[in-house]
Amino acid sequence: MKKNNQFIFIQALNKVVKLCRSKSELLNDIKFIALLGSVKDNEAVENYSDLDILFILESNQSGLIKKNVLEKLKTICEIVSKEYNIKISILPHSIYDFKTYVDFEYLTHYSWGKVFYGSATDFKRFFRKILKLKMTDEKQNAKVILFNLIHARFNFVRKYVSWNKYNTTDYHRALLKLCIDNIFEICDWCLIYNNYWAKTKKEIVYKFNEQFGDKIAFNNIPQWAYFLRKNWNTLKIDKNIKDFCSNTTDFIQNCVKIINHL
Repeated sequence: MKKNNQFIFIQALNKVVKLCRSKSELLNDIKFIALLGSVKDNEAVENYSDLDILFILESNQSGLIKKNVLEKLKTICEIVSKEYNIKISILPHSIYDFKTYVDFEYLTHYSWGKVFYGSATDFKRFFRKILKLKMTDEKQNAKVILFNLIHARFNFVRKYVSWNKYNTTDYHRALLKLCIDNIFEICDWCLIYNNYWAKTKKEIVYKFNEQFGDKIAFNNIPQWAYFLRKNWNTLKIDKNIKDFCSNTTDFIQNCVKIINHL
């Protein structure tokens, strides 16, 4: 991503943190604020990427977050989105969430967050402690990965068959983004099943090709996804891109098939 665009994302994040700090009643319920995703990895693409911000919040014993906390976060998101003209995705999790239902894969990715509020040391310690409890059964973890892979496939194909030019704004670009995002997610699941944790999209593409490239049809799909995402703002929808979207369905289903037979 161009440096000036990266700077805008970081400016927006700092503004979010500043607004949170200015509201003491909100700050009392925030344990950590951390940057996730493509902006953290310096892979964000203008007009494509969201600014992903993890909020770890206090809650009651049932994991419920206070309504006024959510409303304040919603207002802050609206203010900063308008000021910087970017998409902001706030991920509000309670501590209860992590202890009870969040899978180890998501916990691991969250643990890589860059802390902008709270102690970075305590943040790492918090996730290390929870992951230690979640990573005890390799067979169960493998089963969870397969289930999540199948669910990701389902979420992709239900949109692939349901979306069309009559019910989806800017259909072809929306479908292309759906394909690109799901390719990275599916490839990442496959690597995690092989006990490899890639930290960037570039690494996902390289390692997937290394570990699965000779086992799967349409093995150039991940490289294409990386290229198309990187060049998002100059793309023109043509036959090659439509073929890419069609071939993505075969690629994703073949990924599930391979993992299911390992």
